[in-house]
Amino acid sequence: MQELKENKIIIGEMTIKKSRFICLLQKVTSEQAALAFIKTNQQLNANHNCYAYIIGKNQNIMRKYDDGEPSNTSGKPILDILLHHHLTNVVCLVIRYFGGIKLGAGGLIRAYANSVKMNLKNSELIPFLETKEIIIQFPISKIKLVDEYLTYHYSNIKIKKTFNESISYTFSLATTEIPRLTLWTNNNAINLILSEHKDS
Repeated sequence: MQELKENKIIIGEMTIKKSRFICLLQKVTSEQAALAFIKTNQQLNANHNCYAYIIGKNQNIMRKYDDGEPSNTSGKPILDILLHHHLTNVVCLVIRYFGGIKLGAGGLIRAYANSVKMNLKNSELIPFLETKEIIIQFPISKIKLVDEYLTYHYSNIKIKKTFNESISYTFSLATTEIPRLTLWTNNNAINLILSEHKDS
């Protein structure tokens, strides 16, 4: 199983018989995030906004949508390419501006599939790792210790920081890394909470 390495939107465009196909890929960790991405990035003046997404460590959520194209000529080929690359936690939106020349069912399937294939060539894929949301709480006197440790071991994580009487850091971490972090927090009298919410 694989996932996109970057959280940024990856965009590719191709023109086939005067029809423009704009493909957008994004890493997501929930169906709500996938639907929000589609709502935000769809182009309502386009002829079709077709998509597919896959969510979960077992690819247990899969959806596809043809948006007015003939049945299974757009959403299905998008989904098929994502599955062929063993991807999860991904949403793919392909926007079509019709150029006046009909492509036929076979042509549409190839066009949607190729737009996703082309965009995936510009994407870095990494092995999928299940993650869990972590909260650590500590007094302000330990902020330097915590920041140095997290920067050294987990420089790529995004941390939500809350400053009250004590400081709380919330972030997602691969489940394989949790035992090491738990040992370190125990040794340094830092409170670690495993959220019930799983990211993936």
